[in-house]
Amino acid sequence: MEKIREKKKKHSDSWLKVPLEVLRRRVTEEYLEWSKATNPVREMNELVDLANQCMLLWIRLRQYYEFEKSFKQVELFMKKKEEEK
Repeated sequence: MEKIREKKKKHSDSWLKVPLEVLRRRVTEEYLEWSKATNPVREMNELVDLANQCMLLWIRLRQYYEFEKSFKQVELFMKKKEEEK
């Protein structure tokens, strides 16, 4: 939570607006930083960063999934209404 609060001050909610590819790239960057960590403390810090980036990406993917699901439900509803005419 400490890292999230720290990053929120700097970046606000920009992660909600950037393309998904940007979030995917950030996960990869954090993974690479973790893989190059040379001591346990640094490694633990990088794992927190990696976990946070994964969480942000998961939230955005979930939002996208829910949007797509809702959109398909509206399409089906409209198609059914058209067929009833």
